[in-house]
Amino acid sequence: MATNSKQSVHMNPGQGETSYAQNSALQKTVQDRMKTLIEEAVTGLCTGSCPHPKKDMVIADLGCSSGPNALTLVSAAIDAIHRYCTQHEQLPPDMCVLLNDLPDNDFNNVAKSLDTLKHNGEALTHPVVLITGMVPGSFYERLFARGSLHLVCSANSLHWLSEAPEDLKKSRIPMHDSDEQLRSSTHQIVADSYARQFRKDFMQFLRLRAQELVPGGRMVVSLLVRCSDKPNSEFIQPWTSVVTALSDMALRGVISKEKLDSFYIPIYSPMDSEVNKIIEEEGSFQINKMLMHDPYGGTGKALLDLKMVALRIRAVFEPIIVQHFAPSDEIMDDFMKAVERHLISSGALEARLSVQDRMKTLIEEAVTGLCTSSCPHPKDIVITDLGCSSGPNALTLVSAAHSCEALTHPVAVITGMVPGSFYERLFARGSLHLAPEDLKKSRIPIHDSDEQLRSSRHQIVADSYARQYRKDFMRFLSLRAQEIVPGGRMVVSLLVRCSDKPDTEFIQPWTSVVKALSDMALRVS
Repeated sequence: MATNSKQSVHMNPGQGETSYAQNSALQKTVQDRMKTLIEEAVTGLCTGSCPHPKKDMVIADLGCSSGPNALTLVSAAIDAIHRYCTQHEQLPPDMCVLLNDLPDNDFNNVAKSLDTLKHNGEALTHPVVLITGMVPGSFYERLFARGSLHLVCSANSLHWLSEAPEDLKKSRIPMHDSDEQLRSSTHQIVADSYARQFRKDFMQFLRLRAQELVPGGRMVVSLLVRCSDKPNSEFIQPWTSVVTALSDMALRGVISKEKLDSFYIPIYSPMDSEVNKIIEEEGSFQINKMLMHDPYGGTGKALLDLKMVALRIRAVFEPIIVQHFAPSDEIMDDFMKAVERHLISSGALEARLSVQDRMKTLIEEAVTGLCTSSCPHPKDIVITDLGCSSGPNALTLVSAAHSCEALTHPVAVITGMVPGSFYERLFARGSLHLAPEDLKKSRIPIHDSDEQLRSSRHQIVADSYARQYRKDFMRFLSLRAQEIVPGGRMVVSLLVRCSDKPDTEFIQPWTSVVKALSDMALRVS
């Protein structure tokens, strides 16, 4: 991303856990979707009346950032040119690749990547003469000679502004007031001010690129936009989670409210209609194709890890936060937790969060209830996770309890493991309840491969499992009631079926398993 302002805007450098390099998978998804558009742009250049595309071609990526994504777009362009030349039995042109971002970008990392790219070009079937360079500076200023570029690419950058709206700063109107009533009264002022700044910057960007591109040149860009056909009364922006988390921290005294009120992030997500209108009004370009994508669509229906989302936000916004509020690991760690709380409470990612992440708010409420009630021994709190399993999720729930804001002082932690079934007292030897005993004794399969037999026994199997569950859950509740102190809390989650949805097929977690085994049994016999 590249802007020009008094704020030092760049991504988290390096390769650590909170670096942009380790937390830019979402941006990579956007870049991957641009590859088809880049290929179409290259084909247009090679078949059109563009000057010298067969002898030399200059490609620029504006707002390249750093890390593994820095060369994705230019690499896609090089591959597309090489593929076109191979298909049409032409020698590839000499290529010049120029990468741009603000001076504070991690260009050391980019330089190493460019060296690798250059050697890869030499190793192709028809070696490519590849000249590379880095151009520090704001893309809201002239960066290249007039009529020198054939293809301009930019991903995940143009929503960054040259500066935060000056009129808001002069009027001392916060971008996000922690007082809901004041925020509501200034909502439209803030929205309009950011829209004006985006319009001014984007018009300037288009004018400058029109001067730098050769006649018939192409531009492929992506930026965060909001859909015009979806009401957006809350003015949701890329910085919404950031300032909401910071407001929470200011209310708790972690950061100064005065500092927060003077904090402005130079970023704006326009409506898609705004982008179209500005391009049409500026007049230098015509839109060949516009695509809209869900930013999380590339992950399919996969669940999102809450910490991973918070790390992505931190990787982008940490430099600008620490510049304003002063560097502090404690502040950024608190910020991460506040972002996670906001993501859960806002419901923004509700459908994509894991079950454990959704439980964190309930656990925090339970711990707060314990610490503020008449529960015995609040100085000694015993927490158990029944059915913890193993792997990365094993400590998620107890960690959520341990890091709860209600525990205001450093905590001494004593840990232990208790093997056994939670359908027995856990300090005594127990046995695991696997399946209803009456089905085993009657030799009735849970899923008969014969459809007619399965249909006739469906209700018997369903009733038997329901009885076993009732017996086990009643016992579970009875045992926990004995083990929990008066006023203790319990937070549980389990798979359930909706009462208001017919379930004639008795769908269960094991349905897919036994259907697959039935199919295997039929093929064996």
